[in-house]
Amino acid sequence: MLKLAKLMPYAVDVAASKVANFLSGNEPFSLLLTLPKENGGGSLYLGEVPTTSNNTIKFGLRISALETHEYRSTLFGAVQPIQKDKDTIQISLRDHSAKASTEDDLPVDRKGIMALINQSGKEIDARLLKGENVLIHCKAGVGRSPMIAICLLLEYTPMSLPAIIRHIRSRRERITIGTERRKFIRDYIENYLPEHYENPKLFLDPEQSFPKKYQSLWDENANDLTNAKNILRDYCSGTSKFNHPGRNNRQSAHELLTNPEITTIDDLLTAALPTLHNANPEGSFVTRMSFILNKAQKYALTLNISASSDSLSDDELSMTSEPPTP
Repeated sequence: MLKLAKLMPYAVDVAASKVANFLSGNEPFSLLLTLPKENGGGSLYLGEVPTTSNNTIKFGLRISALETHEYRSTLFGAVQPIQKDKDTIQISLRDHSAKASTEDDLPVDRKGIMALINQSGKEIDARLLKGENVLIHCKAGVGRSPMIAICLLLEYTPMSLPAIIRHIRSRRERITIGTERRKFIRDYIENYLPEHYENPKLFLDPEQSFPKKYQSLWDENANDLTNAKNILRDYCSGTSKFNHPGRNNRQSAHELLTNPEITTIDDLLTAALPTLHNANPEGSFVTRMSFILNKAQKYALTLNISASSDSLSDDELSMTSEPPTP
């Protein structure tokens, strides 16, 4: 009875995750990309922990973000135990955070976790080229594993940060990328993609679908910089029709408007970079700057993403692609 009582909180937690995934339309395992057959044909998945009841796909490699105590039987089937072998890479992270677990004999500092993620990318790339299925998972496939997947896709595909999040949401609608995880992703870029950290287009998504109301602020007869300032001026106004801006981003936008050294869209994007580093990739500031970039057509992304679609076709994705050129 005591053992059952100890298992109940975890069982309830797993049940809640499964119900939430079901209601949101999340499958146990969501396909993120498949390499072309000539490049091996392997597939990368994002999802929840494999159990005896949901293990319908054979995975050649598993990247697990679970802590040791999360490997236990539940009402939904026994969780497959972690195997410390060549087919499993464990990156133990605490649930609901971006911090390392202290339960395992693994790096517990931020840089150690980043190094594990970077190393796992090389193994994932090799397995995909061999045609294997690879799974990145945590307990529910909602928080920890999407963060790892975003870091790896930034490094191995030509997509920008907001475009990657948009793509993952198109395949797995329920994901959570909170402030702590956004900071981790930003630090990963700075440490492992330093040459792209100073590139504004890595933090913008000019090919997304924008609200029609944005267009009403863009005068086709005016120059790009004037229009861009109209977009930011509306963002700063207390009566904005769109998403209410965060206080810090609002102040940054005001500084951009009053900076006499900004005379071109290029200047504007460069000056906005520190704010883009810290802003929510799905927030109003980034969306507006992406719209400005879209209209100005100054930075063409390496990858042509259809603005009429919320997802990317698999043949546009490859773990062997290079990140966008600065």
